[in-house]
Amino acid sequence: MMANRNPALGSAAYKNTELLARCTAKGLLHGGPHYVSHGIKPCIHHTFAHAKVLAFVQDNMGRLSQVNKSTPLPRELAKGVKHFPEIAVWLAATGPWRATVSAYDSIYQTKSEPEYIQQATGGSLSLLYHSKVGLVFAASMAKYLQVEPLNQQPNPDDDFALTPRIEIWKDGRWFTNLYDLKAEVLHNDNGKNIQFDVKTTLQDKDRQTMKDEVSRFDIRYLFDSDKTKIIAKTSDGTISPSNVNLVLPVISPTGEKVHQVSNTRIEITKPEGTVVIESTVPLNIKNTKKGRAFNMVPGCEAVPIIASLPITASMKAVCTISVLS
Repeated sequence: MMANRNPALGSAAYKNTELLARCTAKGLLHGGPHYVSHGIKPCIHHTFAHAKVLAFVQDNMGRLSQVNKSTPLPRELAKGVKHFPEIAVWLAATGPWRATVSAYDSIYQTKSEPEYIQQATGGSLSLLYHSKVGLVFAASMAKYLQVEPLNQQPNPDDDFALTPRIEIWKDGRWFTNLYDLKAEVLHNDNGKNIQFDVKTTLQDKDRQTMKDEVSRFDIRYLFDSDKTKIIAKTSDGTISPSNVNLVLPVISPTGEKVHQVSNTRIEITKPEGTVVIESTVPLNIKNTKKGRAFNMVPGCEAVPIIASLPITASMKAVCTISVLS
Protein backbone atom coordinates (compact mmCIF):
# COMPACT_ATOMS: atom_id res chain seq x y z
CA MET A 1 0.00 0.00 0.00
CA MET A 2 3.02 2.31 0.38
CA ALA A 3 4.70 1.37 -2.90
CA ASN A 4 3.63 4.73 -4.32
CA ARG A 5 5.86 6.41 -1.73
CA ASN A 6 8.80 4.06 -2.17
CA PRO A 7 8.82 1.45 -4.98
CA ALA A 8 11.22 -0.71 -2.94
CA LEU A 9 8.31 -1.42 -0.59
CA GLY A 10 6.49 -2.86 -3.58
CA SER A 11 9.49 -5.06 -4.34
CA ALA A 12 9.57 -6.25 -0.74
CA ALA A 13 5.86 -7.14 -0.80
CA TYR A 14 6.21 -8.91 -4.15
CA LYS A 15 9.22 -10.97 -3.06
CA ASN A 16 7.59 -11.80 0.27
CA THR A 17 4.59 -13.16 -1.62
CA GLU A 18 6.93 -15.23 -3.79
CA LEU A 19 8.46 -16.66 -0.62
CA LEU A 20 5.01 -17.58 0.67
CA ALA A 21 4.32 -19.31 -2.64
CA ARG A 22 7.51 -21.37 -2.29
CA CYS A 23 6.34 -22.43 1.18
CA THR A 24 2.91 -23.50 -0.11
CA ALA A 25 2.01 -27.05 -1.12
CA LYS A 26 -1.40 -28.59 -1.88
CA GLY A 27 -3.11 -25.30 -1.07
CA LEU A 28 -1.67 -24.98 2.43
CA LEU A 29 1.00 -22.54 3.56
CA HIS A 30 3.75 -24.31 5.50
CA GLY A 31 5.77 -22.74 8.31
CA GLY A 32 9.06 -22.77 6.42
CA PRO A 33 10.66 -23.52 3.06
CA HIS A 34 11.71 -27.09 3.92
CA TYR A 35 8.64 -28.51 5.65
CA VAL A 36 7.75 -30.55 2.57
CA SER A 37 11.26 -31.89 1.93
CA HIS A 38 11.51 -32.97 5.59
CA GLY A 39 8.02 -34.51 5.63
CA ILE A 40 6.46 -32.04 8.07
CA LYS A 41 2.70 -31.54 7.86
CA PRO A 42 1.59 -27.89 8.00
CA CYS A 43 -0.45 -26.13 10.65
CA ILE A 44 -3.51 -24.51 9.04
CA HIS A 45 -2.97 -21.37 11.14
CA HIS A 46 -0.38 -20.08 8.65
CA THR A 47 -2.81 -20.40 5.75
CA PHE A 48 -5.80 -18.52 7.13
CA ALA A 49 -3.64 -15.86 8.81
CA HIS A 50 -1.96 -14.92 5.52
CA ALA A 51 -5.02 -15.50 3.35
CA LYS A 52 -6.69 -12.46 4.92
CA VAL A 53 -3.97 -10.15 3.62
CA LEU A 54 -4.00 -11.67 0.15
CA ALA A 55 -7.78 -11.34 0.02
CA PHE A 56 -7.50 -7.65 0.91
CA VAL A 57 -4.97 -7.11 -1.88
CA GLN A 58 -7.22 -8.86 -4.40
CA ASP A 59 -10.20 -6.74 -3.36
CA ASN A 60 -8.23 -3.50 -3.67
CA MET A 61 -6.12 -4.07 -6.78
CA GLY A 62 -7.80 -1.16 -8.52
CA ARG A 63 -6.75 1.30 -5.82
CA LEU A 64 -3.21 0.03 -5.31
CA SER A 65 -0.27 1.39 -7.26
CA GLN A 66 1.53 -0.85 -9.71
CA VAL A 67 3.58 -3.33 -7.68
CA ASN A 68 6.52 -5.27 -9.08
CA LYS A 69 10.05 -6.22 -8.06
CA SER A 70 11.95 -4.02 -10.50
CA THR A 71 13.25 -1.70 -7.77
CA PRO A 72 16.19 -3.24 -5.86
CA LEU A 73 15.82 -3.78 -2.14
CA PRO A 74 18.12 -1.75 0.14
CA ARG A 75 20.09 -4.87 1.11
CA GLU A 76 20.72 -5.65 -2.56
CA LEU A 77 22.43 -2.28 -2.98
CA ALA A 78 24.14 -2.19 0.41
CA LYS A 79 27.89 -2.07 0.88
CA GLY A 80 29.90 -2.19 4.09
CA VAL A 81 28.62 -2.49 7.65
CA LYS A 82 25.50 -1.04 9.21
CA HIS A 83 25.32 -1.14 13.01
CA PHE A 84 22.16 -1.04 15.11
CA PRO A 85 23.59 -0.33 18.59
CA GLU A 86 20.23 -0.49 20.36
CA ILE A 87 19.99 -4.20 19.61
CA ALA A 88 23.72 -5.02 19.15
CA VAL A 89 23.22 -6.23 15.59
CA TRP A 90 25.49 -5.62 12.59
CA LEU A 91 24.59 -6.04 8.91
CA ALA A 92 27.49 -6.70 6.54
CA ALA A 93 27.47 -6.51 2.74
CA THR A 94 30.32 -7.14 0.33
CA GLY A 95 30.18 -8.64 -3.15
CA PRO A 96 27.59 -11.44 -3.25
CA TRP A 97 27.55 -11.90 0.55
CA ARG A 98 25.03 -10.54 3.03
CA ALA A 99 25.52 -11.32 6.72
CA THR A 100 24.12 -10.56 10.15
CA VAL A 101 26.13 -10.69 13.37
CA SER A 102 24.19 -10.57 16.65
CA ALA A 103 25.10 -9.91 20.27
CA TYR A 104 21.52 -9.01 21.24
CA ASP A 105 21.16 -9.32 25.01
CA SER A 106 17.42 -9.10 25.67
CA ILE A 107 15.71 -12.33 26.72
CA TYR A 108 12.22 -12.90 28.06
CA GLN A 109 9.78 -15.41 29.51
CA THR A 110 6.08 -16.02 29.00
CA LYS A 111 3.40 -17.41 31.28
CA SER A 112 3.26 -20.62 29.26
CA GLU A 113 7.02 -21.14 29.01
CA PRO A 114 9.18 -21.03 32.17
CA GLU A 115 12.48 -21.11 30.26
CA TYR A 116 13.94 -17.97 28.75
CA ILE A 117 13.32 -17.52 25.04
CA GLN A 118 16.79 -17.31 23.52
CA GLN A 119 17.28 -15.66 20.13
CA ALA A 120 20.58 -15.49 18.26
CA THR A 121 23.27 -13.76 20.32
CA GLY A 122 26.81 -14.38 21.56
CA GLY A 123 28.38 -12.69 18.54
CA SER A 124 26.92 -15.38 16.33
CA LEU A 125 26.74 -15.25 12.54
CA SER A 126 22.98 -15.42 12.59
CA LEU A 127 22.53 -15.12 8.83
CA LEU A 128 24.74 -15.69 5.81
CA TYR A 129 23.27 -15.22 2.34
CA HIS A 130 24.86 -15.51 -1.09
CA SER A 131 23.21 -13.83 -4.07
CA LYS A 132 23.60 -16.92 -6.26
CA VAL A 133 22.75 -19.85 -3.97
CA GLY A 134 20.63 -18.09 -1.32
CA LEU A 135 20.71 -19.02 2.36
CA VAL A 136 23.91 -20.52 3.72
CA PHE A 137 23.21 -19.98 7.44
CA ALA A 138 19.90 -19.08 9.11
CA ALA A 139 19.72 -18.92 12.91
CA SER A 140 17.20 -20.63 15.12
CA MET A 141 16.46 -20.27 18.80
CA ALA A 142 19.21 -21.81 20.92
CA LYS A 143 16.55 -24.22 22.15
CA TYR A 144 13.22 -24.65 20.40
CA LEU A 145 10.48 -23.63 22.83
CA GLN A 146 6.74 -23.70 22.17
CA VAL A 147 6.05 -20.19 23.41
CA GLU A 148 2.57 -20.36 21.84
CA PRO A 149 1.74 -24.07 22.20
CA LEU A 150 -1.55 -23.75 20.31
CA ASN A 151 0.18 -22.05 17.36
CA GLN A 152 3.50 -23.94 17.33
CA GLN A 153 4.07 -27.48 16.19
CA PRO A 154 6.21 -29.87 18.21
CA ASN A 155 9.75 -30.47 17.03
CA PRO A 156 9.73 -33.66 14.92
CA ASP A 157 13.40 -34.52 15.54
CA ASP A 158 15.99 -34.10 18.25
CA ASP A 159 16.42 -30.40 18.99
CA PHE A 160 19.39 -29.05 17.04
CA ALA A 161 20.09 -25.33 16.78
CA LEU A 162 20.79 -24.03 13.27
CA THR A 163 22.87 -21.09 14.50
CA PRO A 164 26.63 -21.41 13.80
CA ARG A 165 28.45 -21.70 17.12
CA ILE A 166 31.25 -22.97 19.30
CA GLU A 167 30.17 -25.64 21.76
CA ILE A 168 31.33 -28.08 24.41
CA TRP A 169 29.23 -30.90 25.86
CA LYS A 170 30.29 -31.81 29.38
CA ASP A 171 28.50 -34.03 31.90
CA GLY A 172 25.31 -33.80 29.85
CA ARG A 173 25.34 -29.99 29.81
CA TRP A 174 25.62 -27.83 26.69
CA PHE A 175 28.04 -24.90 26.84
CA THR A 176 27.99 -22.53 23.88
CA ASN A 177 28.44 -18.91 22.88
CA LEU A 178 24.72 -18.90 21.98
CA TYR A 179 23.99 -18.28 25.68
CA ASP A 180 26.51 -15.46 26.12
CA LEU A 181 24.67 -12.14 26.56
CA LYS A 182 27.87 -10.11 26.97
CA ALA A 183 29.87 -10.99 23.87
CA GLU A 184 32.14 -8.20 22.62
CA VAL A 185 32.03 -7.43 18.90
CA LEU A 186 34.38 -5.20 16.89
CA HIS A 187 34.45 -4.74 13.13
CA ASN A 188 36.62 -3.23 10.43
CA ASP A 189 35.77 -2.43 6.81
CA ASN A 190 38.64 -1.41 4.51
CA GLY A 191 36.50 -1.23 1.38
CA LYS A 192 37.69 -4.59 0.05
CA ASN A 193 36.84 -6.94 2.89
CA ILE A 194 34.97 -6.84 6.18
CA GLN A 195 36.25 -8.31 9.43
CA PHE A 196 34.41 -8.99 12.68
CA ASP A 197 36.21 -9.96 15.88
CA VAL A 198 34.15 -11.52 18.67
CA LYS A 199 35.19 -12.26 22.24
CA THR A 200 32.76 -14.66 23.85
CA THR A 201 32.30 -17.06 26.74
CA LEU A 202 30.79 -20.54 26.52
CA GLN A 203 27.86 -20.81 28.94
CA ASP A 204 24.94 -23.11 29.61
CA LYS A 205 21.28 -22.07 29.57
CA ASP A 206 21.59 -20.87 33.17
CA ARG A 207 24.53 -18.54 32.23
CA GLN A 208 27.01 -20.75 34.07
CA THR A 209 30.51 -21.39 32.76
CA MET A 210 32.51 -24.58 33.18
CA LYS A 211 34.74 -25.05 36.20
CA ASP A 212 38.40 -25.92 35.56
CA GLU A 213 37.79 -25.59 31.84
CA VAL A 214 38.53 -23.20 28.98
CA SER A 215 35.50 -20.96 28.46
CA ARG A 216 36.83 -17.87 26.67
CA PHE A 217 36.99 -18.03 22.88
CA ASP A 218 37.63 -15.67 20.00
CA ILE A 219 35.71 -15.85 16.73
CA ARG A 220 36.64 -13.95 13.58
CA TYR A 221 34.44 -13.54 10.51
CA LEU A 222 36.10 -12.40 7.27
CA PHE A 223 34.03 -11.50 4.22
CA ASP A 224 35.34 -10.66 0.75
CA SER A 225 33.96 -11.04 -2.77
CA ASP A 226 35.16 -14.64 -3.12
CA LYS A 227 34.66 -16.25 0.26
CA THR A 228 33.64 -16.12 3.90
CA LYS A 229 36.06 -17.28 6.58
CA ILE A 230 35.21 -18.30 10.14
CA ILE A 231 38.14 -18.57 12.53
CA ALA A 232 37.78 -19.91 16.07
CA LYS A 233 40.36 -20.24 18.84
CA THR A 234 40.80 -19.97 22.58
CA SER A 235 41.27 -16.41 23.82
CA ASP A 236 44.43 -17.00 25.87
CA GLY A 237 46.04 -19.81 23.90
CA THR A 238 45.24 -22.55 26.41
CA ILE A 239 44.04 -26.02 25.46
CA SER A 240 40.71 -27.48 26.55
CA PRO A 241 40.69 -31.05 27.92
CA SER A 242 37.22 -31.45 26.40
CA ASN A 243 36.21 -31.77 22.76
CA VAL A 244 35.49 -28.30 21.37
CA ASN A 245 33.46 -28.06 18.17
CA LEU A 246 32.75 -25.32 15.68
CA VAL A 247 29.28 -26.17 14.41
CA LEU A 248 28.31 -25.00 10.92
CA PRO A 249 24.74 -26.01 9.94
CA VAL A 250 24.67 -25.22 6.20
CA ILE A 251 21.13 -24.70 4.93
CA SER A 252 20.30 -27.42 2.40
CA PRO A 253 17.03 -29.27 1.69
CA THR A 254 16.85 -33.01 1.24
CA GLY A 255 17.69 -33.85 -2.36
CA GLU A 256 20.74 -31.65 -2.72
CA LYS A 257 23.86 -33.76 -3.20
CA VAL A 258 26.39 -33.66 -0.36
CA HIS A 259 29.89 -34.85 -1.24
CA GLN A 260 32.67 -35.22 1.31
CA VAL A 261 35.64 -34.71 -1.02
CA SER A 262 38.18 -35.19 1.76
CA ASN A 263 38.30 -35.02 5.54
CA THR A 264 38.71 -31.23 5.24
CA ARG A 265 36.40 -30.42 2.29
CA ILE A 266 32.64 -30.82 1.82
CA GLU A 267 30.67 -29.77 -1.27
CA ILE A 268 26.91 -29.21 -1.39
CA THR A 269 25.47 -29.02 -4.91
CA LYS A 270 22.59 -26.59 -5.28
CA PRO A 271 20.62 -25.69 -8.44
CA GLU A 272 22.47 -22.37 -8.83
CA GLY A 273 25.96 -23.43 -7.74
CA THR A 274 28.05 -25.51 -5.36
CA VAL A 275 28.73 -24.45 -1.77
CA VAL A 276 32.25 -25.48 -0.73
CA ILE A 277 33.27 -25.76 2.92
CA GLU A 278 36.99 -26.18 3.55
CA SER A 279 38.79 -26.34 6.87
CA THR A 280 42.22 -26.57 8.45
CA VAL A 281 40.82 -29.29 10.72
CA PRO A 282 38.78 -32.44 10.00
CA LEU A 283 35.13 -31.94 9.09
CA ASN A 284 32.39 -34.40 10.04
CA ILE A 285 28.68 -34.47 9.32
CA LYS A 286 26.51 -35.25 12.33
CA ASN A 287 24.35 -38.35 11.89
CA THR A 288 20.63 -37.55 11.73
CA LYS A 289 17.49 -39.62 11.16
CA LYS A 290 16.79 -38.19 7.69
CA GLY A 291 20.21 -37.02 6.59
CA ARG A 292 19.47 -33.44 7.58
CA ALA A 293 19.03 -31.47 10.79
CA PHE A 294 15.71 -29.62 10.92
CA ASN A 295 14.48 -26.80 13.10
CA MET A 296 10.90 -25.51 13.18
CA VAL A 297 12.16 -21.94 13.30
CA PRO A 298 13.21 -21.03 10.58
CA GLY A 299 11.62 -24.17 9.11
CA CYS A 300 14.81 -25.17 7.32
CA GLU A 301 16.88 -28.28 6.84
CA ALA A 302 20.65 -28.11 7.18
CA VAL A 303 23.72 -30.26 6.73
CA PRO A 304 25.14 -30.26 10.29
CA ILE A 305 28.88 -29.88 9.70
CA ILE A 306 31.16 -30.23 12.72
CA ALA A 307 34.72 -28.90 12.78
CA SER A 308 36.63 -30.19 15.79
CA LEU A 309 39.13 -27.70 17.17
CA PRO A 310 42.64 -29.19 17.34
CA ILE A 311 44.33 -30.07 20.62
CA THR A 312 47.18 -27.65 19.99
CA ALA A 313 48.08 -24.22 21.32
CA SER A 314 45.12 -21.82 20.83
CA MET A 315 43.05 -24.68 19.33
CA LYS A 316 42.76 -22.61 16.15
CA ALA A 317 40.48 -23.73 13.33
CA VAL A 318 39.84 -21.90 10.05
CA CYS A 319 36.78 -22.71 7.93
CA THR A 320 36.32 -21.19 4.48
CA ILE A 321 33.01 -21.03 2.61
CA SER A 322 32.93 -20.31 -1.11
CA VAL A 323 30.54 -20.81 -4.03
CA LEU A 324 31.44 -22.41 -7.37
CA SER A 325 29.39 -21.83 -10.51
